Amino acid sequence: MKKLCLAFLMLTLAIVGGTHLGLAQDLQEKNSDDVIASMLRDGWTIKQDGVLQRDRGPHQTESFVFGSAGFTWKLQDLQKQLRNLRQAYLAHPKPELRKAILNHRKEIANTQKMIVLARADEDSSKSTIDRVDKASCNISFGYSASASYLTSQQGTTANASANFSGNCGFTGEVYAYSYSEATVSGALTTQTLTDGPRSGSSVTATANTSQTGLPSCDSYAYASMTSSDFSSSHSSYSISATNYNCPAPVTPPVPTITGPSSIYVTSGCATTTWTASATNGTSPYTYQWTWNGANVATGTSYSRSTCAGTTYSNTTNTLGLTVTDSASRTGNSSKSVVEEKAPATTPLGLTFTVSPTSSSTAPIHLYDSDCVTVTWTATASGGTTPYTRTIYVSNASVGNVATYSRMYCNTGTNLLQTIPAYATVTDGAGTSKTSTTVNTYIQNHKVITEPTCGQYAC
Repeated sequence: MKKLCLAFLMLTLAIVGGTHLGLAQDLQEKNSDDVIASMLRDGWTIKQDGVLQRDRGPHQTESFVFGSAGFTWKLQDLQKQLRNLRQAYLAHPKPELRKAILNHRKEIANTQKMIVLARADEDSSKSTIDRVDKASCNISFGYSASASYLTSQQGTTANASANFSGNCGFTGEVYAYSYSEATVSGALTTQTLTDGPRSGSSVTATANTSQTGLPSCDSYAYASMTSSDFSSSHSSYSISATNYNCPAPVTPPVPTITGPSSIYVTSGCATTTWTASATNGTSPYTYQWTWNGANVATGTSYSRSTCAGTTYSNTTNTLGLTVTDSASRTGNSSKSVVEEKAPATTPLGLTFTVSPTSSSTAPIHLYDSDCVTVTWTATASGGTTPYTRTIYVSNASVGNVATYSRMYCNTGTNLLQTIPAYATVTDGAGTSKTSTTVNTYIQNHKVITEPTCGQYAC
């Protein structure tokens, strides 16, 4: 049992993520039973001679093997994985599966070599710390195998990662393997990827796959690191994860706001109510209402009181709604609401029109002695009566009138006249408003003189 101490030190390195090998001499002097007890307290269990395991979550297992017995167990595990790969290849002879089989066989061959090395060390009388000649050595590991179902669409995914880093010349071997399978158009479709095996003092391996589709489906991820730099302590650390589910993704709730988009109050107060509904997600739902970003209510409806003020106001507000379903997924919606408030009157308005209408491309045509009467009309509304209206034609005031007409006759020359006009209004409260300018276009045409008798035959 004493010769297992450095193997457990390797396990400690894996857990801590970086340890000085100077501690090896201290640990070497301790009873290895104490180290085993410490590992057991950390959740590890002894599966068999040379093999420790612990669960890291649903369908995720962490394994640590050492010695010839441990590597024999790892060999059997790899051979089982290889059988699964070969079965998948027979069903789907894809190039990626063939490559994965070749890489997996390399990992199996390397594991067989480790069994031979471990047996040789176990038969040797060499000290267990003969090769631990570094006073200080940092070694770190990073493994994160995971297998799950896709959340954005139906399918599976597997992610395997492994890296080994040391600053004292020791080397490690890493290997990563991932497999994802789902049903597409009635047939099982797979994605398989391996990375490694590869060796070095600072190595890394990544193998990530995903496959969209329907049940049946599964995914598997496996990451491993092996080291033979420690005499009598050949060891390997691996983590695997398996998933057999690919449920249809549940989309977040989609909220809907029902209610008016405008509120108009001339006196007193008015109450407006909006109601909420939701689709998708998983009921029951909770509701949060906001008004211009501030929380104002919860529940399936929101009521707001709007009162007229002492002065006219017109504001555009944002009514927001957040719905949360029973799985804590959220959905948001918003609605623009205009609030118009006044003491008793509507704002002053002015409408200015001209008849007949014309444009620069469609002017009023005048021939020979033709004439046209143009009429401008200024119409006031809202505000406070009485109104004072002024019409301006060609930038000159024509007086305090609501309607003004002027006749234009043909000038006898080819001339396009542009006649601008606008109006202003002032109500009884002194509020003024000016209209936009309206142009009238008149196209005059040259008068043609008819021939008389005496010049030509009549």
